[in-house]
Amino acid sequence: MTNFKPYKAEYYKEQNVAVDFFKYEGKSIMLVRLKGELPDGSKAAPDCRYINQQLTVNLLTMRPLSLLLDMSLLKYSFGNSLIDALSPLFELPVFENKYDIAFLLSDLNKYGLSGLWGFDINEPPKNIFFHYEEALQYAEAVYDSI
Repeated sequence: MTNFKPYKAEYYKEQNVAVDFFKYEGKSIMLVRLKGELPDGSKAAPDCRYINQQLTVNLLTMRPLSLLLDMSLLKYSFGNSLIDALSPLFELPVFENKYDIAFLLSDLNKYGLSGLWGFDINEPPKNIFFHYEEALQYAEAVYDSI
């Protein structure tokens, strides 16, 4: 024990963003709603650590079969910190593949996210949506196919 020092987990608090979690009644589908405004560049790091921590804890707790990530109320322009914020979606052993997740974007972030994720907003991947109903239908179809 002489080489060990007490470890205290660092908890991040919401600053410019909030993360809300909802469970679909009767189905293992989680709705995660990100809202607020991410500062540009590295200034977003504290907010992104908060998002990462919230996603990690809640995904491991609920272990949904499908997920709808509603980012329609999140203002984002540029910066790589968001990659780390969303990494639990792809790194935790919860989903079979990235297409088990429906992403809902809006005019507040579609240009920034298309640049970050490298997709054409006129022809987005099959799991990126700009209307809530379509994203929900996709998340339900993923759940029903499992």
